[in-house]
Amino acid sequence: MARRVGTWDAVRAWRYIRTSREYRDGYARRGRLPGLPERAPFPLRLRTAADIGAMRWGMLAWEDPYETLPLAPFWADAGVIAGRLTGDSPSLVRMAAEGRATVSGLRLGDGGLMLRIEQGDDRAVLVRLPPGAAPDEGSGLMVGRDLARIEDIWQGVPAPRPGRARRGTSTSFCWRSKGTRGGFPGAASRRACGTRSGSRRNTPPTAG
Repeated sequence: MARRVGTWDAVRAWRYIRTSREYRDGYARRGRLPGLPERAPFPLRLRTAADIGAMRWGMLAWEDPYETLPLAPFWADAGVIAGRLTGDSPSLVRMAAEGRATVSGLRLGDGGLMLRIEQGDDRAVLVRLPPGAAPDEGSGLMVGRDLARIEDIWQGVPAPRPGRARRGTSTSFCWRSKGTRGGFPGAASRRACGTRSGSRRNTPPTAG
């Protein structure tokens, strides 16, 4: 899977979607969550059939809109980069601890694993690992290159820009605005919106 970051701002998008009444109503009707946890050196759960409704917002799984964390959900495609585990690189868990970052995971129905790495209050990135990937305490991470420290994962990733993402960036978030100024929508006119045809290449029709 090619790197799909561009100008996508995963954190900014979630900040607006989580305030949507429609999203909150959908979350309240979501059914039983989460899936059974999997043994891993960080929080990791299984995507279940109850999560499928979150695809309306381009998300692989529901996230609690009332919690401060995570900074961003598991997006289905937008901002996702490809990676693999390696035993020849520094431990991902150790790098995250040293960089005061958090790691969490979502096991997909096809066996693939989505990693979410967040740092500070405005940095979040998703890494998709191939089916069968099983991280342990010593697992390193390669995303086209080995990582020596957690900050390296953002190396070469463009800084997010306000307003609309560029064409070609798969998103489930858009600005609907009147009278924007400098790319920012006015406070009274901005809102999150779902897409009817978000990319589903990486998401099985049924989970688990």
